[in-house]
Amino acid sequence: MKNDSLSERLTQIRVTFCDNKTRFFAQKTGINENMLANYCTGLRTPGKKTLEKILAAFPAINADWLLMGKGQMLSTPASEPTANPQRSYSEPTLLQLYTEAIRENERLRMEVEQLREKIALLSAETSEVVTLPSDTI
Repeated sequence: MKNDSLSERLTQIRVTFCDNKTRFFAQKTGINENMLANYCTGLRTPGKKTLEKILAAFPAINADWLLMGKGQMLSTPASEPTANPQRSYSEPTLLQLYTEAIRENERLRMEVEQLREKIALLSAETSEVVTLPSDTI
């Protein structure tokens, strides 16, 4: 699975660690189930505290991967316990990562919208029926 957006990465966490069940994801993180569903579909973007809860609930998750899509999903194999499950990031670092993730998410949304417009134009072009005068057939 290619994980270009934050919502896709959140979905991969849900699939990998929560048997693809938003309810389990919500229980594990303490985040409202409906909000998690909105984050996974891209309807809403999680804030700093939400991302911190996710990283705290899943200490094997690579923060760079979650926030920016860089590197591998797991910073350590899932079966290995981590030495420090409560990661500590300075507020400026987390804010910078969050801001970069928001910018990337917006860039991808714009790209998706442009692609949808191109698809609509191509669909309209291909659905037009070309009629030839009867004497040319």
